[in-house]
Amino acid sequence: MSIQPCLTQPGSTTPAASLHRFLGTKAAAAYSGIPAGTLRAWRCQGVGPKFYKPRGRALYDIADLDEFIRSGIRVSSVRASREERNVYLPAG
Repeated sequence: MSIQPCLTQPGSTTPAASLHRFLGTKAAAAYSGIPAGTLRAWRCQGVGPKFYKPRGRALYDIADLDEFIRSGIRVSSVRASREERNVYLPAG
């Protein structure tokens, strides 16, 4: 499946190359790896990535999806504990 972003501003039907790229729910799911049903449920619950809803259609800005994905990055507990043990704290 090829993801074709919509180059329009929310609430506008005029394409503009300088504006952010937006994806519908199915394309956002394919792009992010988050199931479309989960994105829909999160919208109803008020959680998940930011979305815009011009004319009743949910659109996701690719930059917002990237930000949401990055916000979930965590360091594994094993790695974190190793890094904490290697921290030098001066006495005093």
